[in-house]
Amino acid sequence: MKQRSLYRSPDGTDPSGTTTAPKTDNTKLIFTHNQYPVYVSPHGNNNTNEPFPKSGVDYDFCAYVGNSATVASGPFLVKFSLSNDDTGDVADYTFTQDAGLDPSAEVQAVVHYDKMLPNDNTNFSLIACIYSPSAPDKPIGGCVTFGFSPNIGAASASSQGNSSTDTSGTSSGDNNGSGDSSGSADNTNSPKDNTSSSGDNPSDTSGTSNN
Repeated sequence: MKQRSLYRSPDGTDPSGTTTAPKTDNTKLIFTHNQYPVYVSPHGNNNTNEPFPKSGVDYDFCAYVGNSATVASGPFLVKFSLSNDDTGDVADYTFTQDAGLDPSAEVQAVVHYDKMLPNDNTNFSLIACIYSPSAPDKPIGGCVTFGFSPNIGAASASSQGNSSTDTSGTSSGDNNGSGDSSGSADNTNSPKDNTSSSGDNPSDTSGTSNN
């Protein structure tokens, strides 16, 4: 019997003319800027980290995501969840990166918080997690968290406005991952520390956000 072999052309097509899909890897998507891996920013000024969010200000939620793999990633989502730690209520906001990310590239994920923070002592946790569209309930790598209370922000603003003493905090961060990124952070500027939690998996550029 004559042996038959399958020919595949160098351009990635098989003999039938079908183009094979390029290999992608979402498992190495990580949060970068690990001093503030997830943060609150005045709306439209997304490079400004607000360590003490307060009532009466229009805010965005932000995080940087990088691809530490040697191949491009596929599409992915960044879900921001604002949890009221006192009542258990959670509001979710989703950023979508349909184009994926090239190796070593990063994107700033931004969503608009469409409400105003209350003027009270409510404790909030802002949580960000990365997901593949095919597994929207299974975080990639670790989620990151920023905790705050609006009244602490108001008190900080009042203190800075009524005193000539410099009351601004200092911050430091640890880098425990490869490159400039890991899923962990330490934010000493905030009322609570930024923390990261472990996920189930190990850890170009335009995006859209959907509230």
